[in-house]
Amino acid sequence: MINDISDKLSVYLKKRYPNELPSVSIVRYSIKFLISNITPILVLIVSSMLLRIFPEVMIALLGFSILRMFSGGYHIKSAEVCIVVSVVLVYTIVMVSPLIQNIKTIIDIASLVLVVIFAPSNIKKQTRIKEENFIYLKIVSLMIIAGNFIVHSNILTLAFFLQSLSLIRIVYSEKEVMRNAKDE
Repeated sequence: MINDISDKLSVYLKKRYPNELPSVSIVRYSIKFLISNITPILVLIVSSMLLRIFPEVMIALLGFSILRMFSGGYHIKSAEVCIVVSVVLVYTIVMVSPLIQNIKTIIDIASLVLVVIFAPSNIKKQTRIKEENFIYLKIVSLMIIAGNFIVHSNILTLAFFLQSLSLIRIVYSEKEVMRNAKDE
């Protein structure tokens, strides 16, 4: 669905503004990127306001997103599935967070360990940051999680933990294995 919208809209815009826009493929990618990133945010904002849990949802969304910017993580291939998983994940964080009070510190430590071992993950071909500077992404990720030892937020604990879990690469396709072998 998102691909269809992106395809049609990019062709339409390129015909309408042939000299002002880059190639159709670049316009298509940009539209898909915008739809894929704005849709879950809008769904979360509107639904959380209706449910009167806006602050909690925003804390979960921002905590997860900010850590993800620095630590990387698994990317779902389908934009539609990614949107659904993102919304469900944020609501799961908000709903489960009150239940973890007694194990919050353990979960925070587990997040730190996962980041030490796996971060940054899955970003080599998605960033212009040089690989020798990846250590700084790891350090910032650790500082973000460590900040929760001061804030003591159950929501951030779960957001950071779930994001840290996304760093683990368990399943490799044959194509990924071959590509990684060539990179090494």
